Amino acid sequence: MYIASTKLRKQIYSTLNNCGFSDIHGKSNTTYEHPFITFYKEKLNKTMNELRNIKDQEKITVENLAATIIREVIKIFWFRLKIHESVVQHVWIPYNAKVNETFMKGENIDDNDNENLYVDLCYFPLIGRDLTSDNHEVYVPAKVFVRKDQ
Repeated sequence: MYIASTKLRKQIYSTLNNCGFSDIHGKSNTTYEHPFITFYKEKLNKTMNELRNIKDQEKITVENLAATIIREVIKIFWFRLKIHESVVQHVWIPYNAKVNETFMKGENIDDNDNENLYVDLCYFPLIGRDLTSDNHEVYVPAKVFVRKDQ
C-alpha cells in the first residue's frame, strides 16, 4: 500500500507542477488567467509600483512577468518539493543570522574571514531534509548576500 500511495503522490504533484494554475481556456477560443494568479499578480505589481518607475512601453511586459514569477514560486514550493519521497523542508535565513557555509552560499562570501559575516539578505531559501537534526541533508543551500559585522 505504501508504494502505491507514494507513486500516486508523485503523479499528483508532478501533474500539478505541469498544469497547476495554468491559463483557463474558455469558449470561443478565449483564454483567461487563473483567478489566483490574477489576484496575486495585481497585488505584487501594486507593491512593486510603489518602489519603481517604469516607462509605459515597458510596463506591460514587466507587469506580465509577475504572473510567471508567482506561477514558478508556487510550482517550486507547493508542487516540486512534494514530489520527493522524503519530507523536504525549506527555510528562509533571517536577517542578521551568522553565516554558516554548510547551509549558505553567496558570491560575496570569502574564505578568509567568515567569522564576522552576517546575512544581509536571503534571496533563495535553504532546501533540505531534517535541517534541525545532526543528520541533516542539504539539497540546495540558501542563497544570501552577506555583510561584515562592524
